[in-house]
Amino acid sequence: MSTVIAEQRDAMGTAGLYLFAFSAWSLRPLAVVGCLLMLWALWADRAACWPRLRRDPLTWVLLAIAGYAVVYAPVAALGGPDAWEQQVKHAARVAYYAGVIPVAWYLRGDEGRILRTWLIASAGFLLTRLFFIGELDNLDGPWWEARLGLGLEPISFAYYAGTVLLALLVFAGRCLRFLNGRRLVLAIAALVVLATLLFEGVVLSQTRAAWLALLPLLLLVGAVGIARALRTRDVRALVALKAAVVLAAGVLLLALPMIGERLAMEQHTLAALQAGDFDRIATGDARGHPNSIGTRVVMLREGLARWREAPLFGHGPAAAKLTLRDSDVFLLSRFNDYHNVQLDILVRYGAVGLGLFTAALLLTLGGFYRGWRTGALSGDTMLFLGCVMALLLASTLTNVRLLNWDFRYWVFLVAGPMASYRYYCRP
Repeated sequence: MSTVIAEQRDAMGTAGLYLFAFSAWSLRPLAVVGCLLMLWALWADRAACWPRLRRDPLTWVLLAIAGYAVVYAPVAALGGPDAWEQQVKHAARVAYYAGVIPVAWYLRGDEGRILRTWLIASAGFLLTRLFFIGELDNLDGPWWEARLGLGLEPISFAYYAGTVLLALLVFAGRCLRFLNGRRLVLAIAALVVLATLLFEGVVLSQTRAAWLALLPLLLLVGAVGIARALRTRDVRALVALKAAVVLAAGVLLLALPMIGERLAMEQHTLAALQAGDFDRIATGDARGHPNSIGTRVVMLREGLARWREAPLFGHGPAAAKLTLRDSDVFLLSRFNDYHNVQLDILVRYGAVGLGLFTAALLLTLGGFYRGWRTGALSGDTMLFLGCVMALLLASTLTNVRLLNWDFRYWVFLVAGPMASYRYYCRP
């Protein structure tokens, strides 16, 4: 009887995992339900789960992050009672990162489960974007020059579409392996068209940071794919790669004027950075148009000054928004964060907070290494997870999505598989 109950709980947790994955990037209420199902199953089966969870330091670091944020909120609110609600809200959003634990647990360190989870997440992302395809009728300018989000902020859309594009390119060989004849031709055509659409979506997002982060990863995946196809003499994979490259080149040619304009908008700021003349860097140009890069540089300088005021513990969970609100620079007072996750954490939680987040990252990567060393991860899965983790980390350098639910669930999808190997693979 106890075995049947345990199997039912495990099935509930697995169902929650897949429901969460499907809705992670678009359907927040369903994603929350999926997380709650995993938490319920984990709690119900705590007698079996907790002994293994408590043996790994990652569990304690994630719980320490959650506990630190929750305890700090009322302490910070004492210094500014009018902002207590924001302190509590921002602390709760950081505490949610402990949700990596149930996601990792129900992935089981099983590559099959990990790939199914990512397949479901990608399907959910693509299907939901179809409901927002009407945005194409309301663009500001021609479709090849407009900034696209399809139901998401353009920045978020760029990184998530880039993630799905990486998955498509890395696992194309698996998709085509057992197909022949007409089915093979149709599958190659479908994969190439989908890859081109995703690539076009990244371009139309006009997110320069995403372009720069994704480009070397696409080159790496392409190089690995070509080398593998040549080594194994896989003609179908080579044909698919060539077709994808041709279509991507066509998309780039169409969008080249927009890309050139976007990259050249702040050459004066880049020249000042190269010369080390930070005093010439401003948040706007002479005509009053905001400078994206210049704003970030000014933010970094102001954020570092704020952190030095409370280097160890920071100013509190909502400190980024509150300190920017009081900034002497008018444009900065309109922002809620410092556009750099590491600096944002320093201002909010100080060196202690950044140390905890860094420890969680290193332990997660340790799980990734453990999965590779024990042979539990195949080469293409390892390449995909490594590239997506690199893309996620790159996104934190120029934008702060730390408190946004869609970014948090992206972290769950990337860190969860890596962390699962800590719980299920012996060192």
